[in-house]
This record gives sequence, C-alpha cells and structure tokens, in this order.
Amino acid sequence: RVVLRAGEYRLDGPIQFPRGGEAGRPITLCAAPGQYVALLGSVRLTGWQNHAANIWKVKHPPKHVKGLYEDSERLTHPRPDWGKREDPPLSELKTPGTWTQDDDWVYLWSRESDSPDQHRIEASQHVVMNVNQPWIRVEGLHMFFGQNVVCEITADHCEVVACEIAHCSNSVDNSYNAYFSGCSHSAFRDCRMHDSFYWGDHGSNSHTMSTIDCGDRGPNFVDGCEIFNGGLGIGTKGAVRELVVTGCRIYDQVNGIVVSGERSSGPGAGKTDRGHYLLYQNRISDCERGVWISSGTTHQDRIWGNLIERGGAGFAMRDVDAVPDRPHLANNLF
Repeated sequence: RVVLRAGEYRLDGPIQFPRGGEAGRPITLCAAPGQYVALLGSVRLTGWQNHAANIWKVKHPPKHVKGLYEDSERLTHPRPDWGKREDPPLSELKTPGTWTQDDDWVYLWSRESDSPDQHRIEASQHVVMNVNQPWIRVEGLHMFFGQNVVCEITADHCEVVACEIAHCSNSVDNSYNAYFSGCSHSAFRDCRMHDSFYWGDHGSNSHTMSTIDCGDRGPNFVDGCEIFNGGLGIGTKGAVRELVVTGCRIYDQVNGIVVSGERSSGPGAGKTDRGHYLLYQNRISDCERGVWISSGTTHQDRIWGNLIERGGAGFAMRDVDAVPDRPHLANNLF
C-alpha cells in the first residue's frame, strides 16, 4: 500500500507500476485519509513578457502544448480554418482567453486582459497515470491536465475509485480523461470525470471517458461515476465487448454513451462479436443523443432502466440495417 500525503505532485511523465498485485491482495495507491492529493501532467508557465498590446508571451515548454488553462479554466485555441490542424497566427488572438504558439513561444491574451503571471497558467504535457499491471487499486486522487489521456487502465483486475479525473487536451486529436484499453475485469467506480476536449471543441474526438479493444476476458465496469463537460460522455474507438455502465450521472455532452462495433484497422482489428453492453440505471441529461449506436456489427446490447432527459434524442442508431441483432431496450424513461 502506497499512501500519498497532501500536496500537488507535478510529474515528469506518466505514473506506471513496476509490478502488480495478486487476487485478494491488490497493490493500492491512495491519498492519506482526508487529505487532498493532486497529480499534474502539466508544467506551470511563468515569466511572461508583454509582446504587443494585450498579448503576452513565454518561452515554449519541452513539449508541444495541446491544452492551456488559466486558473483551471480552459483557454480557447482559435481554429480559423477547420480543415487545418495547426496553430493559428497571432492575428487570430482577437478576444481575451485565447492563445497560440510557435516553435519558440506560447502567446496568450489572458481572460482578465492582465499579465498571465497574475494567474496560474498550466500547459498540458503528458499522460498522468497508466494503470499497467494487474490487481492495482487507485483511490482518492485528483488527476489533472493530461495530454491525450489523464488516466488509463491497460491491465486486468484494476480499479480506479473515488478519483477526480479532469482537464484533458490533445490538440485536434483524440482526447480522453479516462480510458480502458486492452483490459478486462477492470473498473472506474465513483469517479468524477470532466472537461475533455481537443482545442476547445465538442467534437466526436473529445471523450470524457473512452474505450478500445477491451473486454475479451470478461466485463469492464463504469459504476457510479459523474461524467460531464465533454464531447462524448462514454465514447469508444471500437472493438469493445462487455462494457457495463451502471448508476452513472452523465450530462452536458454531445452524446451520453456511444456504442460501436468492429474495427477495420488498429487495435482490435478483425475481432468479431463485439458489443454485449449493459447500460443500466443511468441518468443521462442535456445531451444531443442519450445513447447512440454509431456503427454496426455490435451484438446483444441491453439498455435497461435508464432515465434519459432534456436531449435531442433519447436513443438513436446510425444505420438500423447494419446491426445484425437489435439492441434490447426495456423500462427506460425518456
């Protein structure tokens, strides 16, 4: 058992585990009782210089910045040409709370139009934690400012419990606060997950939680979590089997829960009989779609006893004819 005392721990790279535990004897990483412990995947930018008018600049950190935050509020990275994945010119910083960068400098017009040194400016740099060995339990931690992913589980029989997982960016690529990848019999329980975007957009690559190529040896669980402020509440990149989502509060998303089937390339490509989701007794609010089956070849999904409210559509399928067996909906309140 590893117990962290109160404080903020700024990481040089993701936490990984050199070995795992055993059945009935997991290795636990946790906060000391009643103490606030934060793990940060960012660098704090200080020593700002006035560049011109309201624009300030600071030397670039070691890695390309894919998310910038002022006092824990996400700053806007303008994208004047949505067809290009690049940093805009300085001329696009037209309003407070916007930023850009080049090879040498990060440029910012602060939200208060004052010196950024009057605020806490965090630049995301890397993944915060990879639970990469079996029988690991992580409990009571706050994990912030990840780049691409904040906290991922990539091993079997692991649990992340009662953690806050927030503030993830990845420029205009996939951004996931929490992530199941290649695992089975693992869980996120009673966690608070929020604020996952690529450069400020509510697009389909912004997942507050996501999944890929997992569940082959048994189910994974998302249980009792609060999931909000992102593009997809619980998204997927495909090849997922036996995901159980129960008792979650999901809101302020484009899509609350997304189900998709087989992958044609990448992790899990060629695996069949995907699906077998159980979505049970969740409350999904203020989403354009509550539950969205975005692609076919997903089997025997069960959507039971959920409350889905104040959305554009409670349940939707992209292509009804592509799903070989129909999902089972029962006792839902729309």
